[in-house]
Amino acid sequence: MRSTSRAAYERAEDEGILSRRRFLAYSTLLQRGPMTGQELSEAASVPGLWKRLSELEGRGYVRTTGTRLCAVTGFRAFIWQAVRRTVRAKK
Repeated sequence: MRSTSRAAYERAEDEGILSRRRFLAYSTLLQRGPMTGQELSEAASVPGLWKRLSELEGRGYVRTTGTRLCAVTGFRAFIWQAVRRTVRAKK
């Protein structure tokens, strides 16, 4: 990664700007409350949206709060919850 790209990325992170997919995942959890990754993907009608959760967790936007049976898969899965922060979507 070039230094200019890295600087732009770090600035976006500092300013709370998320990619569209990350923002969608985060805002869906904020609006609908805690859910599993597959429930999130289904709620937002975006297959694979759950893949953004570990990225958001690493940035402090979401956290796991336990496990339960997923309403989509029927398997035990982590429950994800949004951590309230000021963010905006990348334009």
